[in-house]
Amino acid sequence: MELIALFGETPRSRAYLQGMCQSGFIPKKLIILSAEEDLESESLGEMKECPLTEIQFNPKQSLAFTSNEFKIPFEIVTTLDPNDKSVEEALKLETISTVIYSPPRNSGFSSILKTHILNTDKKFIHVHPGITPQYKGSTVMYYSLLFDGKVGASVFCLEEGLDEGEPLHQIELEVKDYKLNFDDIGDSTIRSLALIQYLKGQRVRFIKDSEEQVFH
Repeated sequence: MELIALFGETPRSRAYLQGMCQSGFIPKKLIILSAEEDLESESLGEMKECPLTEIQFNPKQSLAFTSNEFKIPFEIVTTLDPNDKSVEEALKLETISTVIYSPPRNSGFSSILKTHILNTDKKFIHVHPGITPQYKGSTVMYYSLLFDGKVGASVFCLEEGLDEGEPLHQIELEVKDYKLNFDDIGDSTIRSLALIQYLKGQRVRFIKDSEEQVFH
């Protein structure tokens, strides 16, 4: 599968890119959303492992460093707004239609892609931190942990609206160690695992009771 990546500089994006490259799914192009024109190509810190997924990645290894390591062409678009006109223009120049999307974090901009971005003739693959449609929104991993004792992730093709789109692949994991750093390590590796499984061709969907509450 030929694909490109539209990533903000976050631990999650770093986990995605490192995991994809280690698994042989190397993007043809990386578009990095950044407030800075020049990014440091650096690898600080050390590898971290999530006991739930057994995935290792370096959360302090920049996207530029991984791109250089695997010879991935990358472009820096100087905005943290994924709906900015410059992002639309960059996407329209790409001939590959499948885009793995991981937005910037805490940028002050909405991470929900708007119509003009979705209409760039691209298929945007997103990994959500919960089992949809029961759990929607950005912090639902904690809701599922509290109510089910489990965490999950759903891979889907983005449509307009909050976490809308038919699930393509889902994973659900039982949590026994509540000391895990979910914000940077747990969330990143759980989503990365779901993405890699999807790229490898795995297709699992969980049927949830339609009467169950939806969390946002």
